[in-house]
Amino acid sequence: MGHPPWPVQAGHQHTSPLELQCQECGALLRLTHEQRTATCFYCRSPNVVESASDPSRPRPRFALAFVLPPEVALERARAWQRGLGWFRGKQIRNAPLGNLQAVYAPAFLYSAVARSGYHVEIGETYTTGSGDNKRTHTEWRPLAGEHATFVRDIVVSASRGIPNLELERVEPYDLRAMHRYTAALISGWPAEQPSQSPTEVWQSARAEAMQHVDYQLRRFMPGDTHRHLQFNTQLSYESLDLLLLPLWVLPVRVGPHVPPVRLLINGQTGRIFGHAPLDWQRVVLAIALILGGIVAFVFLIIALGILLS
Repeated sequence: MGHPPWPVQAGHQHTSPLELQCQECGALLRLTHEQRTATCFYCRSPNVVESASDPSRPRPRFALAFVLPPEVALERARAWQRGLGWFRGKQIRNAPLGNLQAVYAPAFLYSAVARSGYHVEIGETYTTGSGDNKRTHTEWRPLAGEHATFVRDIVVSASRGIPNLELERVEPYDLRAMHRYTAALISGWPAEQPSQSPTEVWQSARAEAMQHVDYQLRRFMPGDTHRHLQFNTQLSYESLDLLLLPLWVLPVRVGPHVPPVRLLINGQTGRIFGHAPLDWQRVVLAIALILGGIVAFVFLIIALGILLS
């Protein structure tokens, strides 16, 4: 399965790639000379400079192909605008969409074996009596043991331009469609180089792994309920592979003097995320109406009390 039939720009494959770094968000883009850009794909900053290639930078091991066509991505963006609440204001709902840009965003794929020792109290519930005298009781017993699980498919952003919290909002990706990376797979598409090293993402990856372990342990516990779960986990056989993720990036231009709102659209599933700012005039108006209603209600109660006295 190669790249889909809607490349952003048809580049000449004999040209050597060019690396550009954004001085604002830190994104590191790998482009052909025909794809040279004057602004960053992510933050739209014009402060983009050519960067020297770093041969020590990790190479991609896997990649996912684009599935979502650009016209569908644009429709998802318009639906996102229409779905914004009243507090976001009509300015952003009616704002023009900028240029849709495809990019392969770098992420690290983490896996490990997790072995845990745990202590917990297991509860067994039973009932006594009947009718109005029916009571439910829980009998607690201590339990200690060991548990092992394989942690996999944890995706952590390797881009300074896309914080991991934002990438999580457009996940999950269907990793069953993952391919071994080849240059042909992303031919004609802009790709970002990892601007965070594996060492920098270990902490985030391990934190997500521990959340997975906590979830698995709670599901593993016997009995009707449990409490006071404590565990100590050792991670081993850890691996961290560079993965390229298909992503549509689209700015929504709210105003000439306001930074655009950035939309991220999963290039495989179409899941979308954008942080739409609040319309503070509407927020203040809503608060004023609520306070006014409370004051009017209080005065009404006082007036009724005077009339009835």
